[in-house]
Amino acid sequence: MSVLDAEYSGFFKSLTSNQFLLKQGSLIHLDIGNITMRFTSGFASLAFAVSAVVSSFSAQAASIDLRVTGVITPGSCNATSGSVDYGTITTSDLSASTFNRLPEKKINFSVHCSSPMKVAVRAVDNRSSTVIPGAVASLDSSLTDANAFGLGPNTDGGENLGVFTITATPDFRIDGVPANNLVSSNKGGLWEKAETINLKNTPGSVISWVPSAGGEILPGAFENLSGSFTVNALLNKVDKLGLASDVSLDGLATLELVYL
Repeated sequence: MSVLDAEYSGFFKSLTSNQFLLKQGSLIHLDIGNITMRFTSGFASLAFAVSAVVSSFSAQAASIDLRVTGVITPGSCNATSGSVDYGTITTSDLSASTFNRLPEKKINFSVHCSSPMKVAVRAVDNRSSTVIPGAVASLDSSLTDANAFGLGPNTDGGENLGVFTITATPDFRIDGVPANNLVSSNKGGLWEKAETINLKNTPGSVISWVPSAGGEILPGAFENLSGSFTVNALLNKVDKLGLASDVSLDGLATLELVYL
């Protein structure tokens, strides 16, 4: 065995790094495992070269990236509402020559938010193609077709069945205190106060609420909202319906929550 072989026989070098605990949920685990370098007498010259490189690296400061991630989620709100059922309506109770107004119905409406939020409501008519042009004026001369929601198609082949309106009443409360109704025709750019509000089926029309005390005319943040809407329906003239069999009223409006 040569002097060089004797001197470096069984040469062994082992590098072992520690574990770093970072975050998983609140901690990330990053584990750099054992790194072992082993040399034999048969590779003495190579051991010199690698040893020199390892020594050079060990003299430098080590670095590692720490990534911090997450998702920020705003609070959310849920709404609940009732429905309207007029039951069975016989044609003998309806007029053949004039529009037929049905009894007014009242539905409860509430919103619950996970934290105080400013929220508006927008109405969308899912039966807009069945609105009878101009008919809503028979309910109230101040109303236009923008305030009318369709009662669905006439499946018996006659003209459309009729229209209905949705009106916010003055009894709304936010977080237990009386509230004023607010309405905007430009997606909340400008607000007006109104005792009652006839909802519109137009993209920019939204309603919201603010505590009555204080006289503000801007929506207020709340966690809980409660109140009611009234629904007024108008059926077409019987001689326009051409009914030979039962036809179901199928009005459908969506009240969308809009976060302000």
